[in-house]
Amino acid sequence: MIGSNLSTLHVTGETSHFMHLVDITDPSNPVYLFSHEFTRGEGIPQSIDICGSEIAVGLAAQTDINEGHVRFYHTYTRGSGETDVHLDGYVTGTYSLFSKCSKFSPLLVSISIICT
Repeated sequence: MIGSNLSTLHVTGETSHFMHLVDITDPSNPVYLFSHEFTRGEGIPQSIDICGSEIAVGLAAQTDINEGHVRFYHTYTRGSGETDVHLDGYVTGTYSLFSKCSKFSPLLVSISIICT
């Protein structure tokens, strides 16, 4: 799954615990920035969307005892020297993602509901 905020590409995979960030300011010369690793307890990324300065990642439960959920992160700021994204909260259950941003994709919303 891929999310983008025009100059940074956010890439996740359904069997990986990572979100990779790639600078695509110059699309002919992409630059790897860093990777964020989701813990086993956080789950495996199933969907990603970006709205303004928020990254929303839908995660499936890694084990039967954990619920699926959506975690929110601040987007990367170019030139900041950051080496990871920063958590800005998370939700489980049938929470409306549209209260965070009215432009989050329906796919992310449906995954957050299915995962719980």
